[in-house]
Amino acid sequence: MKTIDLSDSTWIRLQQLAIPLEDTADTVVKRLLDEHDRSTTVPHEPPPPPLPTTLAAAAAPRSAPSGTYAATKRRRRPHTDVVLRSMKKIGPGTAVAVTFDRLPPGADADDKRYTARFGGDGKHVVWDFDGQEYSISELSLLLAQRHGVKGGRESENGFRVFGLLSNRNENLEDMRKRLEGRG
Repeated sequence: MKTIDLSDSTWIRLQQLAIPLEDTADTVVKRLLDEHDRSTTVPHEPPPPPLPTTLAAAAAPRSAPSGTYAATKRRRRPHTDVVLRSMKKIGPGTAVAVTFDRLPPGADADDKRYTARFGGDGKHVVWDFDGQEYSISELSLLLAQRHGVKGGRESENGFRVFGLLSNRNENLEDMRKRLEGRG
């Protein structure tokens, strides 16, 4: 665990975003980072071309590349939860579970540690084990650290760890790809 120093004004702002008696500084920062990740829709733009090194090069006409940057600029695909909600595959109360291939050896697949349900907003999940709400990636990381679930690294997409309770052979990310005709 890392320690950081915050100014008094930053600490007060962080406290104003916290849910009293529930949040820690870590959970507030995680929520802000999750929100930032969800709001990022376009990758960073490439740096501008280097400046010409000579006056002659500056005066020379530039040939237009095949296609313009605007034509090649790609938007990020919508998040998996957005796609699956729009297809009515997940929503508030939908039961999910760690897929069979991610369970630790010898684990009881029916153990409440490995199941959750989407919460009222349809974005976060409520862990059946403790009744608390988490982002699906946050819960995947917690399960990897405390209960031996395979994967669940900090950079892991939780939609690759969980599948529908009714089909634990396919994770939610692969389900999305299949439904979109990409997998």
